[in-house]
Amino acid sequence: MSYPLVPGDGPQLPALAEADAEVAAFVEASLAPATRATYESQWKLFVGWCLEVGVNPLPADPQDVARYLAVRARTVATATVASALQAIRHVHEAHGYPAPTHNPGIKRTLSGIRRAKGSRSEGSDPIRRVELWRALDAIEDTHRGRRDRALLLLGWAGALRRSEIVAADVDHLTFRSEGAVLLIPRSKTDQDGEGALIALHRGRDPRYCPVVALEMWLAGEAVNGHPVEGPLFLGIDRHGNRKGRLTAQSVNLLVKQRVAPFCARPEHVSAHGLRAGFITEAAELGVPDHRIQLHSRHRSREALSLYIRTAQLLFQPDMSRVVSG
Repeated sequence: MSYPLVPGDGPQLPALAEADAEVAAFVEASLAPATRATYESQWKLFVGWCLEVGVNPLPADPQDVARYLAVRARTVATATVASALQAIRHVHEAHGYPAPTHNPGIKRTLSGIRRAKGSRSEGSDPIRRVELWRALDAIEDTHRGRRDRALLLLGWAGALRRSEIVAADVDHLTFRSEGAVLLIPRSKTDQDGEGALIALHRGRDPRYCPVVALEMWLAGEAVNGHPVEGPLFLGIDRHGNRKGRLTAQSVNLLVKQRVAPFCARPEHVSAHGLRAGFITEAAELGVPDHRIQLHSRHRSREALSLYIRTAQLLFQPDMSRVVSG
C-alpha cells in the first residue's frame, strides 16, 4: 500500500496551531489536579525569586536553580524543596526546554540538603479507631452532623485520599445487604482512569458503621427535598443551604475541627490521618500486606511499608514483655 504525500479525500486535519493547543491540553490532563496546582504554586515562587535577583526563569541556568534550592531550604522542609525542583523540571519540559534538574550540580545540591536537613517529614498522625469513635460521639444529630459522620466514616473505612472523598458522586455508591461498594473513577495512582472498586463493610455497631452513616445522610438529603444525585458531599452554610461540592481544603478543615480535639497530638491531625489510621489499624490486626494494598490502592508495597512498620513497632509481644515483665 502506498502512502501519498498529497492531501486526499480523507478527514480534514486541524491547523497546526489548533493541534498544538490540543497537545498542550492533553499534557496538562496527564497531571492530577492536585499535582498541577502544586506545580503552579511552586513555579510562581521560583519566577518571583528569579525576577527579584535578576535571572532568567525559563530556560533557567542550572547554577541559578541550585541557588534557589539552597535559599528555599532555609525555611521549608526537604520535601517542599524537592517539589519545587519537580515543578521547575515540568515547566521546562512542557515548553520544550531541557530540564536543568538533570544537572549533576543540582542533584548534588539536593542530596546535600537531604543529608543536612533530613528527608523525613512529620506528616499526619494516623487517626486511630478509638479517636474517631470519640469524635463521632460528639457530633450533633443535625443535617450537617450526619454529613460529617458519613464523610469521616467513608474516608476512614475506605482509606480514601481527600481528593477521592470530594470527587465521590452519589451514583458511585452501590448499596447491598452486606455493605456498599464505592467506585473511584480516578485517583492519584490511577491517572489513566481505569477506576477501582472499594468494599465498605457494615460494622457491628450502627453508630460507627460507614454504610449506615451514608444511608442516613442520603435519606436526610431526600427528606429535605434535595435530589439525591451529583456530588456525594456538598457544602452547607450556617442557614442549612446547600452549596457546591466540598473542596479538599474543606475536608481537611472538617477533620481538624471534628477529630483533632480527640487526638493525642491535635496539631498533627489532617484529612490524611483518616487513610493512615485505617491502614495502621488493619496492620495491627494482622491483615496481610497485599490485602491492605488492594484496599488502599498504593502503587507499590514500598509506598505502604511505612504505615506497616509504624503499626508493627508497638505490637511485638516479645519486646513488650521486656517492659511489662
